[in-house]
Amino acid sequence: MAAENSTSAMVAEPAFYKPRTFMISDILNEPDDEMSLVRFLLYSNQFDVRGLCASTSISLQNETHPEAMERIIRAYGKVVDNLNFHVGLNCQFPSADKLLALVSSGPKVYGRKFLSEPLSEGASRLVQSLEESEEPLYVGLWGGANVVAQALHHIDQTKPKAEADQLRSRLRVYSISDQDDTGPWIRQRWPTVVYIVSMHGFGEFLAATWVGINAEDNGVPDMTKVQDDWLTPNIRVGPLGAEYPLIKFGMEGDSPSFMGLISNGLSNPEKPEWGGWGGRYNRITWAHDLSAEYGVSPDTVVAPSGKPYMSVQSTVWRWRDASQDDFAARMQWTLHQDFSAATHPPRVDVNGSVGPEALHIVVPPKASTTLDASKTVDLDHPGDIGQLEFEWFYYLEPGFPQATADK
Repeated sequence: MAAENSTSAMVAEPAFYKPRTFMISDILNEPDDEMSLVRFLLYSNQFDVRGLCASTSISLQNETHPEAMERIIRAYGKVVDNLNFHVGLNCQFPSADKLLALVSSGPKVYGRKFLSEPLSEGASRLVQSLEESEEPLYVGLWGGANVVAQALHHIDQTKPKAEADQLRSRLRVYSISDQDDTGPWIRQRWPTVVYIVSMHGFGEFLAATWVGINAEDNGVPDMTKVQDDWLTPNIRVGPLGAEYPLIKFGMEGDSPSFMGLISNGLSNPEKPEWGGWGGRYNRITWAHDLSAEYGVSPDTVVAPSGKPYMSVQSTVWRWRDASQDDFAARMQWTLHQDFSAATHPPRVDVNGSVGPEALHIVVPPKASTTLDASKTVDLDHPGDIGQLEFEWFYYLEPGFPQATADK
């Protein structure tokens, strides 16, 4: 529970929606899956975690490693009590035992070879997660998609059509590109499944949106905070940070699959076109009966040269400083139970709306409105917002070109 003398206990924690999540990882194919799991666990108080499943991929075709997930979760278990001192009572972190019970494995074969395999534990748990609630289930694919494919195939084979349609309607997939042959197979067989994916040639990952988590993107973004020289002193600290490996190819290529689900007030899980830490994606067609697939969509940002720069990866890296600083702050929470010795995000209040949900304001044409954040609370300096900086900007791409903002 939260410390009685902590600042967090003095400020009412606003209730917020915890999206139901199910992460599927080809962990141990390279170090970045382990990195992403460390980050995921540091934000697990913001999710209703329903499953953690080890899978195969083009890079790991005949084996899965749930034991690697369990190792990292056990390290998390050493720090979860510290983490809970830094958050409110209604957003506590899950216990390590609870998370360990959610670990499973998908088929230990590549891609569509699952069709000759019995139903895996991972696919069975995915089906169960779809059955137990009418709320959306957000599935992050860090490797291949055959766990999802096997679950959907099982649903088709065992459920009446109306029930199968209903279960599929609850599924939300964010795929870190296609890493086996089942992703395209799913989208062809069940086109109404909501499916976020960067479409490009197989293995041509540099064309993907999610690469913005660590990309240099023609030298435009600052690379400081995605390199080992920064990660070692800021992230590789304490028992959980010790499980964060050195970079082999790139930092955390899988994290964008869940970063858009983090309750930071920026994104809406049901609106990938609005953008956020996980990038921005638009539907490939507005004919909803044809496809519910979302593809890449670019943002235009201002380069250090002062000139506009457009790319799909900028939809992720434009938030790099914020996401990395927040990550580092949370890792500091793992080290101790002293609230005053760590950094915490402010409790933002805009026009009386407190919490990460979107604020909806109806403004007539040609009219103006005022956004007031002066009642925001700095948890690290109660009663003083003088050390906070406020910046208002208009996010053009998901909005309307004719709108303007005055700071």
